[in-house]
Amino acid sequence: MIEKIVETTIDRQRLIECGQNIGIGVSGGADSMVLLEVLYRLQQRRSCSFRLFVLHFEHGIRGEESVADMQFVRQYCAERGIPCIFEQRDVPAYAAQHGLNLEDAARRLRYDFFARCRRQHGLEAVAVAHHMDDLAETFLLHLIRGSGSEGLSALPYRRSGGIIRPMLDVTRAQIEEYANAQGIPYQQDSTNADLSNSRNYIRAELLPRMRKLNPEANNAIMRAGRIIAEEQQLLQRYTLQEYGAVAKESEGRVSLRISGLQLLEPAMLRRVLRTAIARCAGTLQDIDSTVIGRLEELVQRGETGRVFAVPDVFFAQTSYDLLIIDAKMYTINKIGQVSVSEGVADLPNGGSFCIRPAEYPSMLPQKEALCQYIDAEKLPGGCVVRTREAGDVFRPLGMQGSQKLKDWFIDHKIPREQREQQLLLCCGQEVLWIIGCALSEQLRLDPHTRQVYAIQYIMP
Repeated sequence: MIEKIVETTIDRQRLIECGQNIGIGVSGGADSMVLLEVLYRLQQRRSCSFRLFVLHFEHGIRGEESVADMQFVRQYCAERGIPCIFEQRDVPAYAAQHGLNLEDAARRLRYDFFARCRRQHGLEAVAVAHHMDDLAETFLLHLIRGSGSEGLSALPYRRSGGIIRPMLDVTRAQIEEYANAQGIPYQQDSTNADLSNSRNYIRAELLPRMRKLNPEANNAIMRAGRIIAEEQQLLQRYTLQEYGAVAKESEGRVSLRISGLQLLEPAMLRRVLRTAIARCAGTLQDIDSTVIGRLEELVQRGETGRVFAVPDVFFAQTSYDLLIIDAKMYTINKIGQVSVSEGVADLPNGGSFCIRPAEYPSMLPQKEALCQYIDAEKLPGGCVVRTREAGDVFRPLGMQGSQKLKDWFIDHKIPREQREQQLLLCCGQEVLWIIGCALSEQLRLDPHTRQVYAIQYIMP
């Protein structure tokens, strides 16, 4: 009986602990209804019990049929006294807006719903109804799409986001037999017969043909997936070592040394790139071999200013010897133009700029400091704080003449995205202070200085 199999899996994998609140993703189909029934019965008879919450996501793909599934689940839960949390979304509209197929869009929104339910209702985990046959289907689906070892690894009993899979040791045949024997009602999903859906085609066409060659094809694929998963764990330890040698993480961004990446073997390079995306974006959703291949091209070319993005996942760009991967597409943050004079001026970004009289310093600050000392008499009127504009020029300390600000940025290898948001103290097109980077020769203190100003940028 599958109740014993599921209970053994839960205990062996420590999926559910005593007293926990556990959500169950229930669509109304046979698999999820059997999972609900099994966990409901285990909850009733175990000495160390847990509390169940049913989570139903109505995706709006099948019209009235989909709404009927929701009503069916709510009624079933009401009869059993099980709390039911549901959400309705327009998946087709979301898929069209984000350029996704219906299956990917539904999965993305469904797991987002699960994550919010965990936070809002204090759920320790959310159980989903994946079973042994799903392992074979997923393996073949990823193989056809050209996945590497991570994609071909067997589905884990527990995955990130608090998702657990108590029925991975149960077959579809056992689920159907249990549902019939126990009289468990369930809804039929008409889209399961649509062979244009990749998973449906694998289930209805490919696997039956493979079982003609090997009646135990499902088990053979499962074993292969488990072996790959074990080897994947070993490789990941080496990957993290290589990643640590070339990567620097900061506020949702990963910067990788291109010169270090170019020394890696192709297989390790791909793994390091995938690790960077996962650490930055928190997901490898939609990250296939084509995406990794585009990043490999950026690394091999090593040219500054190249970009590549997967919308809503990550944005990558090259800047000198760095491949920068950011969770968000970079957007230029212009603050406009703010007039400054002696006193404090508030800036639109939440910071402020201060000009105040000061004593001649015994030691000058580092050029990167956000407070500098200048000759007050050399500060012209009409100064503003702004970001760069075409035609800006700058006179570095020690230079007789000025140079284009753009050339100064390039000479000092300032990343392109920093140039666009770099705050400047200017008078007309003359840059007097590249705030946090360099002060102009025009303002420097000298032995003839009679009055000193301290100029300071106060961060938000």
